[in-house]
Amino acid sequence: MSSEYTVIKAILVLEVRSATGGSTPLRADLRYDSREPYAVALTLHTGRGPVEWLAARELLIDGLHAPAGLGDVRVAPAADPAVTVIELRSPSGRVALEAGTAEIVDFLYRTCEALPRGEESRAFDFDRELAKLTSE
Repeated sequence: MSSEYTVIKAILVLEVRSATGGSTPLRADLRYDSREPYAVALTLHTGRGPVEWLAARELLIDGLHAPAGLGDVRVAPAADPAVTVIELRSPSGRVALEAGTAEIVDFLYRTCEALPRGEESRAFDFDRELAKLTSE
């Protein structure tokens, strides 16, 4: 396995929609590291500090075209094609975030340029992952 890797980043301003129809902007960072080839980190910058969520890159790609995800992270196109909805769920609640589709597409395009879809296994370092699981 090569020691070279790529990190792709994007800064987004998401809209958090309230039940009353209002919205609040929220800064978020997307990060893709080819050493973790299947995952994208989404860091939300909240008033209580940063909160990180991990999602499969494939989930984000699929969610641009149709609702995707069954667990804590769900992605779907909004009625307005310029908007993608990212829903995050936890035991303490859930939140729907609206993101600009073009910004997500640009980010995902750059990740696929760095490591094309279907080639993630060539970048996956099994020994590194096993060491992370077995070390304290």
